[in-house]
Amino acid sequence: MPRSRIIPPRPALLAAAIAACLPGVLRAQQPTPAGTAAPAPIAPDSTGCPRIGNIFVDNNSVFVVGDPGLDRRFTGLYRLANRLHSRTRESVIRRELLFREGQCYRPYLLEDSERILRSTGYLADADVFSVRQPNGTYDVIVETRDEWSTRIEASAGSGEVSGVELREDNLMGRGIRVAAFLREQQGERVYGARVGTPQLFGTHLDAEASLARTPIGIAAAERLAWPFRGEAAKWAGREALLRDERNFEYFVPQGDGLERRLFPVERTAFDLGVVRRLGRRGRLTLLGMTVAEERRGFTQNTLTP
Repeated sequence: MPRSRIIPPRPALLAAAIAACLPGVLRAQQPTPAGTAAPAPIAPDSTGCPRIGNIFVDNNSVFVVGDPGLDRRFTGLYRLANRLHSRTRESVIRRELLFREGQCYRPYLLEDSERILRSTGYLADADVFSVRQPNGTYDVIVETRDEWSTRIEASAGSGEVSGVELREDNLMGRGIRVAAFLREQQGERVYGARVGTPQLFGTHLDAEASLARTPIGIAAAERLAWPFRGEAAKWAGREALLRDERNFEYFVPQGDGLERRLFPVERTAFDLGVVRRLGRRGRLTLLGMTVAEERRGFTQNTLTP
């Protein structure tokens, strides 16, 4: 939860807060020349609320070297991991914030921004808090720590699905998700790739697309989503399209046992939905509508010869 603090917890943030506060403190200690009016603090806006001054972003890598919680014996390994990892860019973090410099200071927007940052797949932790300045504004500190984003995942099933996937969830520190996979399902091999981003063209559109090769054709999918951004957001929506060409597995009696057969199926699905929030913060009601369609095509008339 965001807090209003006097001293930030990290030296870099402490230096930033001191640098922002120091000019006002020094001016307050200097005598005002005769006939000169003392500078007045920045007044709240027309709504009566104070404003946000500066926003400082401290985007840490996976390991914060020097943190007392880390074993000092492995400092070299921590530094190596940080070099191999692409740190999340400050611009990516700033796009997720629900406030900007000069806007009205509302603590709940800091709380919602912190939750949004923590919900991303490329950040392990986030802390958003404020420091009140002598002129009445609030400087906001955003401190984040990255999640290790490169993974190799293997799966093994009992005759169902098995395979391996190589995934990067924070390509070049931009929050872009890319993956390549190889799976074996029902004795057939499927391979393909997937790419996605939570900030399509610098907006808050979450987009993902995938393409795979199946034994009888392709499997392609795309999705666009506009999520709720904080509890004050009123609208959310999504759109998805899928085309999947696969074999349907079935068994027919053959002699004293069963014979496995594969039947080609072409599946196409589409859905479009929108959700509206009603009510006030803490007591919200969701009202939504979705239109969906699914079609299946068969290249044979029956499942049996």
